[in-house]
Amino acid sequence: MENLEHELQEYPDVWYNWSVWEHEKAHEEDRFFMVRVGEGKTGVVMSGYFSSEPYEDEDWSCKGRQTFYMDMQPDYIFHPENTDILTTEQLAAAIPDFIWTGGLSGRMLTDEQAKRLEDLWETFLSKQDENVYNENELKARRQGPLTIEEAIRIANEAHFGENDLDGNPVILHSLIVGLKGCTREEMIAGFLHDVVEDTRETFTGLLMKGVDRPIVEALKLLTHEKSTDYYNYIQRIIDSGNPIAIHVKQADLQHNLERGRAGGHLKLVTKHEKAWNMIKDIK
Repeated sequence: MENLEHELQEYPDVWYNWSVWEHEKAHEEDRFFMVRVGEGKTGVVMSGYFSSEPYEDEDWSCKGRQTFYMDMQPDYIFHPENTDILTTEQLAAAIPDFIWTGGLSGRMLTDEQAKRLEDLWETFLSKQDENVYNENELKARRQGPLTIEEAIRIANEAHFGENDLDGNPVILHSLIVGLKGCTREEMIAGFLHDVVEDTRETFTGLLMKGVDRPIVEALKLLTHEKSTDYYNYIQRIIDSGNPIAIHVKQADLQHNLERGRAGGHLKLVTKHEKAWNMIKDIK
């Protein structure tokens, strides 16, 4: 933990990974909790999200074993000697059907166990106010709040080389949607609204680049999974009540209708008109 604290202070762009035993079940954007075991104060010292799929690399123990790792995006880090932690005793009392005192790293909780842990973690965090490296502090150490210019750069890099149905660079649509935003959050979400749906960018990758979590949550709503009916997708945005997602989708549909009156987008006008009529009056 002393080395980790030093790295956070001296090397804000440091990258974390960890070996994962049950790697077949683990995926990017899954939640993780790192539990310190052994001697001293034992319990949860880090939480966050995995920012990669599992990948094979050299065995950290130098025993020649097949070892898989996952990159990590922390949202909370606790130094066990400087602050309270959620102890292994508390974990065992709340979730007795899981071994908290040792075993292989990277073990999976059941959905029911995970729900109990998240509830316990939320209660614990509500009582903490100092000596904690939280997501906002980690982000500030890396690069500070994401700027409009940085959001445009991320979008441009993600969409580079892509053309729309009219043969124009995709980034032009993203820029127009972003510029329709009335707040910084709406503008950034507008610039980035298609990057996960249409490129290899991921939500965790955006968090790593400094995109605020509320904006990422809006982007999750704005990302249309191909398996979801389009109008059900629009209704999900409406039902969410998320103002960032709603306003960006309105801006997106406005521009889709503007460019759909002629050219390659003409065939999508009926679809977009129906969606617009669903969402246009939502505040």
